[in-house]
Amino acid sequence: MRTPASRRMAFELLDHPADVKFRATGSTRSAAFASVVDALAAVVGTTVIDAPARERAVSVVSESVEALVFDFLAELLFVQDVDGVAVASVSDLEITEVPDGLRLTGTLSVVPIPPDRPLADVKAPTYSELSVTEDDGWTIEAVLDV
Repeated sequence: MRTPASRRMAFELLDHPADVKFRATGSTRSAAFASVVDALAAVVGTTVIDAPARERAVSVVSESVEALVFDFLAELLFVQDVDGVAVASVSDLEITEVPDGLRLTGTLSVVPIPPDRPLADVKAPTYSELSVTEDDGWTIEAVLDV
């Protein structure tokens, strides 16, 4: 599934000696988390899949914003592995405070993985070098174990 031309990609892949590191940005916390999905899609190769998408709800609760990044990435990888799809994008992403911390909800756009285009193997997110900062917008840096 291709990203609409009107949507600006707000992530960059960074140099890392062994794994894949990215920086995702957004004017709001929710927008930065949506950019995390864009970064993961670029890493695994979803951006080159041109197939009809379907929607799938996502919901994650974590005790802190850093844990939410980790748990969200883990959930995205779980969806890909279990459902046999590639996560392409997210819409209606909201982050709210709950008694246990923060809840992220949204609607994932997922596409089937063509047999001739396997995804890059991303094993898991890591807490190594994971950071979330707010300064004239939000920035999320994370490392994926490949």
